[in-house]
Amino acid sequence: MRVLFEPFRRGTQQGRSDGLGLGLYIAHQIVAAHGGSIEVSSTARDGTRFTLHLPRSPIREARTETAAQPSG
Repeated sequence: MRVLFEPFRRGTQQGRSDGLGLGLYIAHQIVAAHGGSIEVSSTARDGTRFTLHLPRSPIREARTETAAQPSG
């Protein structure tokens, strides 16, 4: 699971070979760009669970960049 969010990585499940292995990488990048995190846990009993954490307010860098840009 440590490489799950890297590009072009796919699981080892037999019988499926479709996809490029970019979906979780893209999701991770979007979440990170918003100042959040995404985690995964997996057990035979409970299955696989993805947990997404996003901040309630925008990250400070985004506010600073927007404020620094000259208007119109």
